[in-house]
Amino acid sequence: MYCLTVSYPKSEQARFDFDYYQNSHLALVKEKFGPLGLQDVLLKKNIGVKPGDDSQYFASVDLVFDSQEGMKAALAAAGKAINADIVNYTDVQAQYSFGDFSRF
Repeated sequence: MYCLTVSYPKSEQARFDFDYYQNSHLALVKEKFGPLGLQDVLLKKNIGVKPGDDSQYFASVDLVFDSQEGMKAALAAAGKAINADIVNYTDVQAQYSFGDFSRF
């Protein structure tokens, strides 16, 4: 399996509507990517460097696909629609990372 992680770093001036993100944007992600190989969505919120500290990120989401090729195909087919929705919940520049995903 293959994972795309999208993280939203916190800053004093940043806007992040977590309710919209969780209830609308991630629903759009599942709707658009679901038929294209999306296997799982793992959401983390208020991320910090130690337990109880929420200073680093508003949220981070792992989008797990069946394969790297599946993720690339999903992004090509539906990435523009998902990216167009970003302005509805944040002005933060997201950070992206990619990698193989395993369960133990």
